[in-house]
Formats: sequence, structure tokens, C-alpha cells
Amino acid sequence: MRNISTLHTLKKIKYGNKIKTFRPDYGLFNNTQMIIMAKRIFLLEDDEGIRQVIELILNLENYEVTSFENVEKFMAANPDDVPDLFILDVMLPDGNGIEVCKELSTLQKDVPVVMMSAHFTSADIALSCSEASFIPKPFDLNTLINTVKRLMKDE
Repeated sequence: MRNISTLHTLKKIKYGNKIKTFRPDYGLFNNTQMIIMAKRIFLLEDDEGIRQVIELILNLENYEVTSFENVEKFMAANPDDVPDLFILDVMLPDGNGIEVCKELSTLQKDVPVVMMSAHFTSADIALSCSEASFIPKPFDLNTLINTVKRLMKDE
């Protein structure tokens, strides 16, 4: 006989940017743990408005975004906490996204990188960080979403 107190216990899990609720004692979920993880993106962008728009758009696409406003905070992140994608601005107040890209290419070889800039071209980026994709600023939101999906293989 089931314990009445656990019969009505609901479990919550994070699914993308939403919380889903289920009953672990009901059917398929009985004695199993369901883990659903959104793909993760690290965003390095100093402009707060751009950072918020990118976070919002990617959250709506069910990506989990961790953002950093400068190189110092980005480099202070836990090195064991590896995302599925990096999005880096080039011009930053305390460093350069290209240098960050070069360092990432030696540390996180399998993680794709997207570089964004209003002042550099894709040719400039290719010379310095050949592994990176490039999105010019100002950018079209669909271009951003399609680039992220392509690199995450979510098309």
C-alpha cells in the first residue's frame, strides 16, 4: 500500500526556462528520475541592453544563458562549468573577445564560439580566431537564432 503523504507529492524539474511538475509515483515516473537539461550558452557582452535582449531571445528558444559583463567575470567562472556554446563580443572594457576566443580554443576545443562585433569583419575574426563563427552588429535576431541552432545542431 502506498504512503498517502508521498502519493500526492509533486516533484519539480527545470526544463529550459520553465519549471515542470510531475508526480514521481504515477505511471512512467515511478522510481525513476527524469532529468531534462537545456543546452547552455555563456555570453560575454558588456552592453547591458544587448546582453538582456540576447538572453531573452535565447531563453525563449529554450537555451540556458549565463551572461558576463566583462572578461574578468568571465574568466572567474568555474572552469569545470563548460557550456555548449560561447558567444563573445570583441570590444570589451577590460579586454578583447578575440583574446578570450584564442584562449578558449586551447582549453575548450569542442565548444563552438560565436564572435560579435560592430567594428570588426568576419575576415578580421578569421585571422585571429579561425574556429569562431561571426555575427556583425547590429544583428538580425533570426541570424543570431539560426547561427546558435546550427552550431548546437538544433536545426
